[in-house]
This record gives sequence, C-alpha cells and structure tokens, in this order.
Amino acid sequence: MKKYIIKRLLWMIVVLLGVLFIVFVLLEFTPGDPARQILGVYADEEEVAAKRLELRLDDPFLVRFGRYVYNLVFRFDLGISYRTKLPVMQEIATRFPITIAIGVLGLVVSVAIGLVAGIISAVKQYSWLDKICNVFAVIFHAMPNFWLALELSLIFALYLKWLPPTGYKGLKYLILPVAALGLNGSTAIFRQVRSSMLDVIREDYIRTARAKGQSEIKIILKHELRNALMPVVTMIGNSLGAIIAGSVVVESIFSIPGLGNYMLQAINRRDYPVIQGSVFVLAFMICIFNLLTDIVYSFLDPQLQSQYQSNVKSKKRGVKA
Repeated sequence: MKKYIIKRLLWMIVVLLGVLFIVFVLLEFTPGDPARQILGVYADEEEVAAKRLELRLDDPFLVRFGRYVYNLVFRFDLGISYRTKLPVMQEIATRFPITIAIGVLGLVVSVAIGLVAGIISAVKQYSWLDKICNVFAVIFHAMPNFWLALELSLIFALYLKWLPPTGYKGLKYLILPVAALGLNGSTAIFRQVRSSMLDVIREDYIRTARAKGQSEIKIILKHELRNALMPVVTMIGNSLGAIIAGSVVVESIFSIPGLGNYMLQAINRRDYPVIQGSVFVLAFMICIFNLLTDIVYSFLDPQLQSQYQSNVKSKKRGVKA
C-alpha cells in the first residue's frame, strides 16, 4: 500500500508541473500585454518597455518558467501580484478557505442527494419514486451551473427574500452557491449509484441474504450498497473536479470573495502571477482529493490489496532466495 501511495504522489508532481507548463504556454500566446494593461492605453512605448523590464516579461519563456518553478519549490513563493503588489500566496491564503468551504459543502450535498436518490431509485425500480428521481436527474443535469445559480438567486433571494443574493458575511451566504453546485453535481452520482445498485441487487448472495431472514435495511446497507460503492467512489472523485471548476463561476455570480472570483478578476487584468498561482492551487487541491479517492478505493477493492500484498511477498521470497 505504501508503494501505491508513493507512486501516486510522484505522478501528482508530474501532473502539477504539466499544469503549470500548460498555463505558461497559454499565457504566452494570450493576446494583450500586462505592462500595457497596468499603465493604460495612453502610456508611451518607453514606459511600457520599462514596465516589461521591471516585471521581467522580456526574459525567455523557459527562463521564466524555470524561475517560477524554482521559487515555488524552494521558497514556496507564487510571485507578486502586478496590481496589488502583494504576495500571491498571501492573497490566496485569505480566499482559499472560502473556496474550500464551497467545494467541500457542495460535494457533501451532491453525495448525500446522489446516494439517497440512487438507493431509493434502485430499490424501487420502475415505481413512481424511480420515475420522479430520474426526471429530476435529467433536469438538473441539463442545467449549467451558472444558470441554476441565477435561478436559485431569483427565487430564494429576489422573490421569496429568504436568503441574501450576493456577498459573504457568514454561512448563510453559502447556502445558494452550495445548493447550485450540489444539485448539479448530484446527478452523475445518482446515475452511478442506481446503476451499481441494480447490478448488485441481481446477485445470488442478495437472494441468499433474504432467504436467511435478514432485514431489508441490513441487506441494502451491508450487502448492496457496500458492494456497489467502488465505482461510486471513483465517480465522487471525478465529480470533485467539476464542482471546483463550477465554484469559479458560482463565486463570480454571487460576488463571493473566493479563489475563483479572484482568478477571474486576474484574467481580466492580465495579472499573470495571480492566474498562475490560482490555477496551481486549484490543481493541487484536485490532485489531493483524487489521491484520497484512490486511497479509499484501494481499501475498498480487495483485488488491489491482494495485488500489492502479493508483490511484497514475492519480493521478500526473492530476497530470501
């Protein structure tokens, strides 16, 4: 198991370096000059050239990329914002908890709704409950995050006046963003839970459990759901990336001072250090959650455990020989 985790950590480093390189390449070919954006359209060429020299934008591409990776690895430095002149790491640290809260709560809501609806739909297959769950799954799956967020804001903030429409002054302000992310993300989990549960329900050991007189709740939770969880765990890990990506748009709609809104503002202002740092932190967060998903999956999958245990035993035998 340790070898499996170490292997995943090494691949995570490769993925993060690849993400950084792609971001640098995209910014290199993006129209617009950060120096001109900072100084304004009426600045002369000499001022723009001096500003580019100050920001070290005239250095070769590989030099800038290598310097950024070096500062990140050895100094834990994400650069200085072109606009605010503050360290990017400091600004991200103030916004990161809000984005984490929205992403994690959105994932919890999507998992809770997806699991409950999937179990009910599978157990009550072809019933009116199953049809209602499938209809709502199709509706929420077809809705983009931004459109669902706008509709929730109109209904619960503008018309009913139950919740605040924008800003962030407490947990009450996170209800609508979390609901928008959770409802949209629950559809994929619902479909996977329903499909996996239907495959397990038809197995012989489920009939044997019923023949032994076990209660229906025990059969559903201990036998059906437990054996259907492995593909669901993978689906949850994949859904996290979509939820985090959706939080970038949702934060902008609800004017929440999170990492996503911070990054969108930086894109409009050509603030390269903020864009690079924000994308790196989001990619790192997704990689960490995917690593945790793989670790949980390795504990749930007996074949993966036996594979690594057999490899360890064979190596020990080779050493003894």
